Amino acid sequence: MGRRAPGAEQPRKLTVQEHDRAWHAIEGAAGQPDADPGTVLAAVLHALRIEAPTAEDEQAYLLAKRAGQASGKSYEKQKAECLAAMADADIASHPSRI
Repeated sequence: MGRRAPGAEQPRKLTVQEHDRAWHAIEGAAGQPDADPGTVLAAVLHALRIEAPTAEDEQAYLLAKRAGQASGKSYEKQKAECLAAMADADIASHPSRI
């Protein structure tokens, strides 16, 4: 494995059972005629009982990442600001939610 930045999270080691489920999910998904990386990843995450990020999570991440590159703010601060902005926009578009 490569070097990790100081303070970075330690990787979690898969259990033997998780590894087996992931292996079989990859074998099954990769053999499908329409298999692509997303299909294989979805099969592995499902086999490991891990939820993928939602479209909203991905959107917030991308917005925060773009804003962070421009402003130099930390990712966590960016994420909080983006989620707040998304919530405000949602409330503004649906006044009945106020």
